[in-house]
Amino acid sequence: MVVERIRTNQQGFGNTHFKKHQFIEALTDHRTWLFLLFALSNNIPNGGLTSFGTILLNEDFGYTPSKSLLMQMPQGAVEIVGCVLLAWLCKFLPSRMLMGITATSITVLAECLLAFCKSNSARLAGFYLYLLGPLGFICCLSCVSSNVAGHTKKVTTNAMYLIAYCVGNLIGPQTFISTQAPGYTGAKVAIVVCGFVSLFTLIAIYISYYIENKKRNSRPPVDMSHIENYEFADLTDKENPNFRYSI
Repeated sequence: MVVERIRTNQQGFGNTHFKKHQFIEALTDHRTWLFLLFALSNNIPNGGLTSFGTILLNEDFGYTPSKSLLMQMPQGAVEIVGCVLLAWLCKFLPSRMLMGITATSITVLAECLLAFCKSNSARLAGFYLYLLGPLGFICCLSCVSSNVAGHTKKVTTNAMYLIAYCVGNLIGPQTFISTQAPGYTGAKVAIVVCGFVSLFTLIAIYISYYIENKKRNSRPPVDMSHIENYEFADLTDKENPNFRYSI
């Protein structure tokens, strides 16, 4: 019964063999590279602000070292409450990706407040609201899980996505150059640019899925009866014409 319940998502079941053609398809699918670009650009700001958040509060905002540590505490509350609230609001939206785009848009606004506002209060608001960023990353990660079919293709895409996540977090701290202290103008510009890149990439992924679903829905269903239980076969999303992307 449990196995039958996953028939409708047409993701296959239990096939863990490496398939070269699926690996090649993952590397040649434009959406794989959009996922990679999103993970990279989304996490460059994350790596920088995680490492230099306290230093920014101390040197740029003017708080004492001990108060800088205390001023970081509300970030956790914003992340927990904000992400849970936005996740709950997903119940009222027809698309999780639209919620991811909304959360990423708020994050970009927060980055602009942090980078360009003169008021410490506005910059501090941006510093805190940035912590809504993980929701966009999670929405995109869930798309890899539900929209990339075929075991080898899914594993390859997921690995590239997580590698880009790690690389982004490694690059982020390098944008904070000591000669630009205490304002770190270059790092702030990099944060905003990466924010816009991640937002436009997420929108591009959504549009790509929407257009492909529309094309597939306009065609008559393809008879796959020549493959026994094709829903459980290890077919990729491109190999299975009856597959529909979840957006």
